Amino acid sequence: MISHLGNCRQENRLSLFEVDIKDVARGLLGLSLVVLFVCLSNACMKNTESLIRPQEPRAPFPYISEDVVYSNEAAGVELAGTLTLPSGLGPFPAAILITGSGAQDRNCEVFGHKLFLVIADHLTRNGIAVLRVDDRGVGASTQSGPQGSATSYDFAGDVEAGLSYLRDRSEISSDKIGLIGHSEGGMIAPIVAVRDPDVAFIVLMAGPGLPGDELLLLQDVNLARADGVDVEEIDRSRQVQREIFDVLKDESLSHSETSEHVRMLMERNPAVLQQSKEARGQMVEELTRKVTSEWFTTFVRHDPRPFLCTVACPVLALNGDRDLQVVCDENIASIRKSLECGESLDWTIRVFPGLNHPFQRCKTGRIDEIALIDETISQEVLDAVADWIAIRFLPETH
Repeated sequence: MISHLGNCRQENRLSLFEVDIKDVARGLLGLSLVVLFVCLSNACMKNTESLIRPQEPRAPFPYISEDVVYSNEAAGVELAGTLTLPSGLGPFPAAILITGSGAQDRNCEVFGHKLFLVIADHLTRNGIAVLRVDDRGVGASTQSGPQGSATSYDFAGDVEAGLSYLRDRSEISSDKIGLIGHSEGGMIAPIVAVRDPDVAFIVLMAGPGLPGDELLLLQDVNLARADGVDVEEIDRSRQVQREIFDVLKDESLSHSETSEHVRMLMERNPAVLQQSKEARGQMVEELTRKVTSEWFTTFVRHDPRPFLCTVACPVLALNGDRDLQVVCDENIASIRKSLECGESLDWTIRVFPGLNHPFQRCKTGRIDEIALIDETISQEVLDAVADWIAIRFLPETH
């Protein structure tokens, strides 16, 4: 759902609707994680309001739910969210939920599914406080700088502000605060845990284990195959993507030089060539702007492996074997290899059969299937996360 899945944050949410969704799915630079998931979410939201979401919790709740606001002073942003506190005396262990790619609200709502609301409700009912937060520029959170200028490292700073806020709350055990990240959030969590050794644990839900360029190439191929795209077309698109990623990774180029190289390569993209001559120019310019944004460039360049090797706190890594966005086998293998040679002495990896990127039981793993599934997240996954945290930080309950 870079996390999803999951865009170049909020600025990219709707603009690609001027382009046929099938063309986007067929390899516009691996933008399936970056744009397609969020675009489809917005497109389908109108049609999902009447669908059944049986896991969505309804008041009254057996816990305290409090709207909160705090600042990331270094970035000049205010972050708004909801803190849920278990009933009882406390102090409680706590988790901060970190969204995947795309500007998302505190509930991580996609296709009418409120993933983080469901996770927070389950954990809080099981004795774990949870902070979930609107991303920059979404809901009640503010933003600083132009849209698309903030990177995963900037969002890590927002998480650090949340850690500082929770450590000042008397209801929270300051030495038992961890992070739960989905998709890109599972990339951000290790960054924060390395920068802040007092992070108590991290949970990576479909978190990347491969460098960003490799992740996106795998993702695009798997989504295209699931969509029935011709093998030759996939290969052509992959070649263009590889060349563009190589340009983005060349740090010797200025931004204008990078943009010019990307623009020329974009004009060879099979999906662009399928458009009318009138549409090509606008499409190339729009996609070039998105692909050369600070967020996307940073994502392509980022390698999570050194961070995973350096994390010293307990780690739980989860994935579904039908995840086509953060492809399970390759990413889990890389996470395992990193943790095996890393500093953490307490790590667990679990793969769940039949689950997709948001951990729904599914048939294909395709993005458009997510909206049609009533289940928001597998109960087995909810229990796995709650039990793993409780064993380590609520020993009196086990």
